[in-house]
Amino acid sequence: MLTNGLGQLLLEQAPLSNRVFDPFSGSASVVWFLAEKTNCQIVAGDLQKYSTDLANALLLRNAPLTDDHINALENWVTLAKTFHETIKIDLEFKKTKKCVFENRRTAKSSCFNLTNAYGGYYFSVDQALKIDSLLYFLPEHEPIKSIAITGLIEAASQCVASPGHTAQPFQPDGNGLISIMEAWKRDPFHYVERKITDLVKRHANRIGIAKTSNAIDLLDMLEEGDLVFLDPPYSGVHYSRFYHVLETISRNSWVDVSGTGRYPDPSKRPISDFSKRGTSIKAFDDLLNKISSKKAKAIITFPSGDCSNALSGDLVKTVSKKYFKVKRDLIKSHFSTMGGNTSNRPARVESNELVLLLEPK
Repeated sequence: MLTNGLGQLLLEQAPLSNRVFDPFSGSASVVWFLAEKTNCQIVAGDLQKYSTDLANALLLRNAPLTDDHINALENWVTLAKTFHETIKIDLEFKKTKKCVFENRRTAKSSCFNLTNAYGGYYFSVDQALKIDSLLYFLPEHEPIKSIAITGLIEAASQCVASPGHTAQPFQPDGNGLISIMEAWKRDPFHYVERKITDLVKRHANRIGIAKTSNAIDLLDMLEEGDLVFLDPPYSGVHYSRFYHVLETISRNSWVDVSGTGRYPDPSKRPISDFSKRGTSIKAFDDLLNKISSKKAKAIITFPSGDCSNALSGDLVKTVSKKYFKVKRDLIKSHFSTMGGNTSNRPARVESNELVLLLEPK
């Protein structure tokens, strides 16, 4: 959508604003877009820590990394590679179900977090041990810590044996086995190094910040003249279900998982009122009420039809008109069905995406 009208709208409105807030920053694509293309200060937030790490990979800097920082990142990867050589386990790589289950049995006895939780499922044991090696030597200080985590998130996303999101790993039958073996061939070290190379010269034009926070609390910082970009959840399933592997990497602490999805206990996963049918409408109303009370502007994107969390494009427009003068447009876009697949429902569908520009009354 950034190349299909939304980007242009953001670039028109951001320079007219003091700061830009993104309280549902997700993959941080809008945060990075605004940080690099405008001189605005960006304040981002999300319930999931991996999202704020992605945002901070750019927001914490307004200049390229220093040579010392680059050397520290290179040393991090070198240490991890050396360490991996001492802990790696030689398992024969064959395109068989037996190979998958051998990886699972081996991972179950590992003392390393990611390997124990996800080895043999989302990653091979070797891939998981490489990621664990990188986590073991993870830099402790910013601005390079968030860059390192972003490299790890990129590596995990590229190597994971899962269809789209990390809600469920592929199972070792038929095409699932083919997909597992294709994913397990990929080297996490390669993708980490590639991402770092991309990031070291990139930066925000103005230093901002991202915080792990719910949207309402983040907007306590809002002031008159600010702009809020809202891309709230549209699914009745909590997003933490779909990105728990990335969240585990970001938090870098031991996690107990279970089931075929290798989920942490629900009490350990962020929960959003926007993804609960009983609370989503009130949460959205409270959010717009707060923005309006601060006399700030907002841009909202939302699917124009009915969504599984009880919100809809029509409802979003109705609530918006309570608090703001509304200008709107429609952008034709594809969006994820959050877990769909080609056997029962498509993973991505064509939808008219609602875009609202809200101005104080």
